[in-house]
Amino acid sequence: MKNTQEINLKALNRDLIFIIFGYVCLYFYKMHEPSYSSPMLMSGAVAILLIIIHIFSTSEKENKNIYENRKAIIPFIAIYVLLLTVIFTFNTLLKLNNLTVHNFDRSYIILLEVCISLAIFICHIFKIGLKNFNWNMSIKFFTLVIILCIVYGLILNYNRIFDYTSYTRNIFNIAFILDFIIKTIRMSLYPGFFEEVLFRGFLISGLKGFGLSDDRCNVFQAIIFGVGHVMSWGMPSWIFLLAMTWQSMLGYVLGKLYFKTNSLLPCILFHGFLNAI
Repeated sequence: MKNTQEINLKALNRDLIFIIFGYVCLYFYKMHEPSYSSPMLMSGAVAILLIIIHIFSTSEKENKNIYENRKAIIPFIAIYVLLLTVIFTFNTLLKLNNLTVHNFDRSYIILLEVCISLAIFICHIFKIGLKNFNWNMSIKFFTLVIILCIVYGLILNYNRIFDYTSYTRNIFNIAFILDFIIKTIRMSLYPGFFEEVLFRGFLISGLKGFGLSDDRCNVFQAIIFGVGHVMSWGMPSWIFLLAMTWQSMLGYVLGKLYFKTNSLLPCILFHGFLNAI
């Protein structure tokens, strides 16, 4: 028990360093862009999510090792380069990004998302099947995901909650609830499925195959995850790179959830919720 507590304490210290670094980056970005969300609120939300994941108990039976294969880094690099190329191309030729996506035909966007998601299956060329990863989700871990979703939603939307009129209008609106559920499911398929298999699946498995510790794997994949979002809002300025720290922090939480559950499915569901709100 003592060793477990020491390990958890060290892990929490590493989490704290990552959160502080993220907060500093977001703070300097907010100085440049005053309308940006509160760095303290965002960093606090991440800290609380990490604490919940840490204190959530697991049994010895549930602590299975995740899939490790250094060859998984090859399909990751191939798909990651393809993804950045696609994002850059659509930004420059069609001005298509997260800010302008509503100006395009929804069926066109869905087709594009499906095509991007299918790139995941390139892994079979390298003799790596999706079945090698764990896709199970017990009731316990489903509960963990729901708790994380509720806590995250409450923290990031605290101002709406205290606005009683706006809050009650949505919480009792069946159309709003159904639309939110459908949006969560759609976001779980893309980018949830695609990004979780790519970053938490291929990348972490590849890094683990090279002998890196769980904590180092999580830091590296979180940073790379954040960088991958740089052009998602158009062609960025150098100062905008600081804002991508928020994506890295969320990627760090998703990585922690992956190591906690040893399964991609909880990460996919939580990722869908993150993109839906």
